[in-house]
This record gives sequence, C-alpha cells and structure tokens, in this order.
Amino acid sequence: MSTRCSKPISRDECSHSQTVDDEKEGSCICVQCGLVLEQLFLHQAGTNKWEGGMETEFYKTYLFLKDICANGFMPNYLVSYAFSYFKKLRNDAAIKRRKFKDDAVAAFALYETMSRHEIPRTVNEIEYVTGVPSNQLFSIEGCLHFSDTLNNPQDFVERYCSQLANITYFDIKIIKGIVGNMYGMGDVRPNTIVAAIIYLYCKEVDLKQSIKTICEVCGVSSYNVYKIVRNLRSDFSHQISLLYT
Repeated sequence: MSTRCSKPISRDECSHSQTVDDEKEGSCICVQCGLVLEQLFLHQAGTNKWEGGMETEFYKTYLFLKDICANGFMPNYLVSYAFSYFKKLRNDAAIKRRKFKDDAVAAFALYETMSRHEIPRTVNEIEYVTGVPSNQLFSIEGCLHFSDTLNNPQDFVERYCSQLANITYFDIKIIKGIVGNMYGMGDVRPNTIVAAIIYLYCKEVDLKQSIKTICEVCGVSSYNVYKIVRNLRSDFSHQISLLYT
C-alpha cells in the first residue's frame, strides 16, 4: 500500500523535516515535497570532487556535521541547513580575516541553525559534541552583524544575564520582551543590542550593573553600546511600561 499523501504539501509550506539521502544521485531530498535540498554526496564514480565541482575539504565539513548530528541525536535534516549556512559564513570577510578553522565555523553554523529551528543547544553542549571551544564560537559570533546571523538577539539574553548578578528570571523576561522589539537595527551585532538593553533596563529599575561589566560579559565595546543607548534612551521607559501591562 502506498503511503503517499493524497494532497501533496506545498514546497513553500513544507518544513523539510523528513529527508532522505540519495547516494547515487548525490542529493539530500525532502520526502514530503520532493525538493532537492542540497547536492551533498560524492558520486560513486567520483574521485575527489562533489557534484558541482566542490573541493574535498567541503565534503569533509559536511561529514563532520553529519557525524555530529548523528552522535548528538540531532535531527538529520539540520545537516543540510547547517552546511548551507557554513558555506555562507566561509565567504564572510570578517571570518576570513580571522582565519577560523572549518570545524569551528561549521560548529557555529550548527549552533545558530538549531536555534533558528527552535531546538536550541547551549554553547557548552555544542562544545561537548563538536570539540570546538565555546570561546571560538563566541569569537565567530562577534565577527557577524545582526543582518548576517540566523539568530534573534533574544537568543543571547539568558546567556548574558545569567553571568550578571542580581538579575532575576522576571528581569530576563522583561529584557527579552524589549529586545524582541529591536528589529530594523541594520548592521548592529546582536550582542551589542542586548548589552545596550541590559544596561538601560538596569538603570531604569535601579539594578547595580556597571557598563564595563555588561560589556565584558557581552563581548562588546562600551563605545558601541553607548551609541545605541543614545538612540533608545528617550523611549525606553515606554517600552518597559508596555511589557508590564
């Protein structure tokens, strides 16, 4: 008996959560809508290149991600998405200048991809399964602008607030709500936005947190934070009042 659905799923609506690897054709295919997600595998008759002429080093990175997802009990469909994002990051000028290793960039790509698919893992968990130190993941993150990342700035709030004294779960909830309204900030790094909101919130509710400490935790310069603070300060009390009601 055929298991095919009577009503096919639109490719625009499909989440591509069920995939199959066609080793003969060198493809990763969504079994729900039939979309070819990636040309990923070496053809059996091939030697040292992929379909499309990619070099072997990229194939090794793909296998690295595939092994990580298998060993870490992560959904297999994440491999294609993380690998696509890895290729984009490889072309980022700031990352090229820092000369990060492919495994480190791939680990960061997986970290952000999982967050985007609403199955986030902490940097410590990513470090455990990939062997890439968390400080390298933070360094890669620090190279990117908000418009280049997959993550929303809200994803950074708990990580940073957990390292600051006297900030409660309730405070974190309010800070997340404010950060969630900070779309359209242009080429501003997520950690800079979060640092500015944390600083303004602490000033507003009289929590003692120095700008120096906040910037050290968030890995940003006070100069960049102050630039955002000046733009947001006038409307900040109103932003908080909206979340209290």
